Amino acid sequence: MNKTRRILINSLIASLLLAAPGFAAITIDAIRIENMDKAALDDSFVRAYTSLRAGRELESEADLNEAVAQDVDNLRKSERFSYVRAFVEQDGEQLTLVYSVAPRLRLRQIEVVGAEKIGNRKIKTELGLELGDYVDEALVGEKSRKVETYCRKNKYPAATVTWDLTPDEQTGAADLQVTVNEGSKLRVKRIRFEGDRFMDNSRSARTGRFFKRLVPGLGRPGGGLAEQFEVRELNNEISQKKTWWITSWFGVYHPELTDLDRAAIRDFYLNHGFLDVQVDEPEVRDLGGGSLELVYRIREGDAYRLGTVDFDGATLFESSELEKQLHLSTDQVASRAAIDGAASSVNRFYGNRGYIRNYVQPVIQTDSVTHTADVRFSVHEGELAYINEITIRGNEKTRDEVLRRELAVYPGELFHQQKVETSENRLKNLNYFETVSRSYVPSAVTNAYDLSFKVKEKTMGSFMIGAGFSSVDSLVGFAEVSHGNFDIKRWPPVGDGQKMKVRVQLGAERNDLEVSFVEPWFLDRKLALGVDLYSRTADYYSDDYTLTTLGGRVSLSKPLSPFTRGTLSYSLERFEVTGVDTNAPTEIQAEEGSRTKSTVGLSISRDTRDQYFIPTRGN
Repeated sequence: MNKTRRILINSLIASLLLAAPGFAAITIDAIRIENMDKAALDDSFVRAYTSLRAGRELESEADLNEAVAQDVDNLRKSERFSYVRAFVEQDGEQLTLVYSVAPRLRLRQIEVVGAEKIGNRKIKTELGLELGDYVDEALVGEKSRKVETYCRKNKYPAATVTWDLTPDEQTGAADLQVTVNEGSKLRVKRIRFEGDRFMDNSRSARTGRFFKRLVPGLGRPGGGLAEQFEVRELNNEISQKKTWWITSWFGVYHPELTDLDRAAIRDFYLNHGFLDVQVDEPEVRDLGGGSLELVYRIREGDAYRLGTVDFDGATLFESSELEKQLHLSTDQVASRAAIDGAASSVNRFYGNRGYIRNYVQPVIQTDSVTHTADVRFSVHEGELAYINEITIRGNEKTRDEVLRRELAVYPGELFHQQKVETSENRLKNLNYFETVSRSYVPSAVTNAYDLSFKVKEKTMGSFMIGAGFSSVDSLVGFAEVSHGNFDIKRWPPVGDGQKMKVRVQLGAERNDLEVSFVEPWFLDRKLALGVDLYSRTADYYSDDYTLTTLGGRVSLSKPLSPFTRGTLSYSLERFEVTGVDTNAPTEIQAEEGSRTKSTVGLSISRDTRDQYFIPTRGN
């Protein structure tokens, strides 16, 4: 209940108490509808969303409070009113409940003016309003801003959108006129970087550098320190692109990317040892004809190499142990990314030994004379903690057991950051959820935290249908039904983590039927059972015969280590050659009939990716 509604209802109760102290019941003598606008409003239009009626008796304050709150909610949720409030008028002993509303107008006409290049139809689609919708100035303003954002992101950064909502007070309808001023279509023709450390960007210089890179031992000058850069390197870092003569539709100017691109340029220099770099706001030059030139001025400063590295605040472990986590060495390029990565490694070192709420901040001191950067890692050591309880929230369809068996941590264990991250990645790799996030909450137990995983389930089932044509298959069509979180034992069959797929393919030269099933935890163990059944009839091998294959495959797959998996499989197939042409070669005629093939297979795979779908490390 929001604050405004609570005040109104409390005022209502107070009025009733003043009128009838010590009352046992409340009777509403009358109900009045107040229209705050001039537009026509039928009282029945409001009463359709309210439950209270004149003469109704309520037993207590709580009942009255709840009934009025429900009516106000219903009026607001109807989306037919821009303003709603309720209050009580007292005349002697008579109590009148008043609903004061400002009705929205029913949209009678939508007219789009301007938008000559984008098109009125597209503007109406982005506006998202239909004839008959209930609107007011606030709603139309919100929709118009959405249209303006669309125009600015699609070739017209200077676009403006205004609107005029004209009401008809007699009918309660309104006509909407939306005016779109697209402005000039601006495209970036050139992007220039001005600084002291750019190589000659002429064609002959670039060609010479290309051939130099072909010769071993040659390459970028500077003895390994990136003191000069090619323009293309920065072009690859920024999001704003330029148009070319063969791609005139490309390179739309996006002013909203300016801050993002400045940060990308700055990070590029920081990661090459230029710790004092400054990137100015780009100068936008009008070249005429809707073409722009962006000029980024970069003050690089000096390039630094690492000097001394030490720690401040580290008492639990020896500095020599922490230094092993850094992977930094004196005289290497003082890359900010490498320094931040070293800080993360030290933080992970603590986390993997049971310490939570650690914080490692690198403090960099540069020397402009020696061009060195001394780094001191300020360490805030957390507390040794255990995992008390583990909860999973948001899994409405997936059984809790299916998720818990994927976790690498258990209640009562010493906190281990790597295991917690592994558990989160395993839940992501199931591909059951749109998002997976973790959080820690101190528990009632000393030195213990409750670990919580919050998930948001996504739709797992899919149905695909399609058709195609090729010189081999001729005309072919297919239909496929699959589900990645199947449950063969329950109805609805969802939530046990099994994978099920049925695919049918029909065509002029082939007919296929495939059914596959995978139980990832067979017999409640880390043992994946796979079953594949298939029937295939093919005429495309030759016009002289038809080959029919009927088979199945059973496999068992088991983890041999955290990243290695072994699979043992057995396949049984029956091949039948029929419809052999009488003019076929004798070798083909000799194959007419049935054959059986039995195969045992063994495979070992290794996968160290942290996430299957968007990996950040591993192979």
